[in-house]
Amino acid sequence: MKWTAHFPTFTRNMGANVTFTLTQLQYYVCIRQLPQSVSAYNIDRRVEEDSPPTLVEKSGYMFCLRMKDFNRKSKNKVSKVYVVLTHSSIVIYKDQQMYEGKSGSLGRPESSIALVEATLKPVDKDFKPKGKNAFYLTSNTGSEVILYSEKSQETDGWHETIKRKISKLSPPGHTIFDEEPSEDQPHILNRRESRKTTDKKKIKNRLYFSILRRPTKTELEKKGILKEENVFGKRLDKLCEKEGTTIPKFVEACISTIDRKGLNVVGIYRLSANLSLVQKLRCEIDYEHEVNMDNPPFDDIHVISGALKLFFRELPDPLIPCQMYNSFITALKAPDRKSRIRNIRELVRRLPPCNYATMKLFFEHLVRVAAKAEVNNMTVHNLATVLGPTLMWPQEDAIGNVAANLMYQNQVIEILLNEMKNVF
Repeated sequence: MKWTAHFPTFTRNMGANVTFTLTQLQYYVCIRQLPQSVSAYNIDRRVEEDSPPTLVEKSGYMFCLRMKDFNRKSKNKVSKVYVVLTHSSIVIYKDQQMYEGKSGSLGRPESSIALVEATLKPVDKDFKPKGKNAFYLTSNTGSEVILYSEKSQETDGWHETIKRKISKLSPPGHTIFDEEPSEDQPHILNRRESRKTTDKKKIKNRLYFSILRRPTKTELEKKGILKEENVFGKRLDKLCEKEGTTIPKFVEACISTIDRKGLNVVGIYRLSANLSLVQKLRCEIDYEHEVNMDNPPFDDIHVISGALKLFFRELPDPLIPCQMYNSFITALKAPDRKSRIRNIRELVRRLPPCNYATMKLFFEHLVRVAAKAEVNNMTVHNLATVLGPTLMWPQEDAIGNVAANLMYQNQVIEILLNEMKNVF
C-alpha cells in the first residue's frame, strides 16, 4: 500500500516521485520527517494507521471575514485568503505561496478552526456580500469566520464539504446548523436571517415598559415640568384673552404679510418650507421676541405660511372645535345645496367668538389666494385638500375611518370657501 506526500515542499526536497510503503515505514516516522512548523501551529495531520493519510482534502482561495476583527477601524475587513481543509480543521493562509512555504519549509498559517463540534449558519444581512452566498463557521471554542467564494457554486461546494466533515468528526446528536432553514427557503446559504427572536423580545419589552413609565401630559403639567406655550399650543380663547383681542396677533401678522407679497407665490400653503426656519420662527414667537417677516431669515413666504399652518395644527382644540365636528359632517349630508348652506351657516354662528373671528379673517384671506389660482396654482379645492386636516379633526375617541374623515374635512372647508358670502 503506497501513498505520495501531498506537500509540494516536501516532495520537492525528497524528490518528485518519492513514495513510501506503510509496512516498511510507520506513519510516525513520516511525521517526524516533516518540517517542525507543521506541528508548531497545530495543523492536524493524524490519520488511522491502517489507511493512507489524507493531508489536504480541499484547498482554494476564498474571501474571509474574521468576526473578532470586525469592530477594528480597518478599511479592508474582508480579505482574500487561501483556505485548506485538513483531516479535522480549516487552516487559513495569506495566500497559496505562504501555504507552499519558502526555502523548503511549510508556511505559517494565519489561523485555524477545528471542525469537531463546529457549527454552520447563514450570514446576517449586515454582512452578506451583494449577490454572493456566504456562511458562518464557528468552532466549539467560539472562533468565528465568514467564508464565501467569488462564485456561489464554489461556496456551496465548500459548505457541503465542511458540513460532511463536521458530521463525521462530531459525536452523534451534534447540531451542525445553528438555525434550521425555513420551509419556504430550504437552502441555508440563500436564506435571509433576521435578528434572533430573543433580541426582538428584549427590545419590545424595553420599549413597552419605557412607555408605561413615561408620565402623562397632565402629570407633567401638574408637576410644573411641562408649561403651556405662550402662543403655539395654547388654547385659542386663552391666547386671545391674554392678548386682549379676538384674533391672535401672530395670525394677523402672517395673513397681512402673505397678502402683501405672497399671493402670487406658486404652491403657497402646499409646498413645504425649511423646517428648521419654521421651528426657529415658532421659538421666536413663543419667547415673545419681535420678529420682522420682511427681513431674512423669515422673509420666505413658505416659512410664514408653514408657521401659520403649524399654529393651527398645534391648537389643543382646532379652529372648528372637535365637539362640532359631527355636526358639520351631518350638515354636509343635507339633500340640497340650500339646506347645506343653511345648516353650515347656523353652525358657524354658534362658534366661540375667537374661533368665528379668526376663521372669518383666515378664510377671506384664502379666497384671495384662490383668486390668483392661475398664477399660484392653488384653487379652492387644492386649498381645502391641504388645510382640511389642519383646521378640523374629530375627537380622539371617535377617529373612525381615516379616509372618510379626510374626505369630509376637505368637503367642509371647500364649501366654506365657495360660500363665504352666504355663510359669514
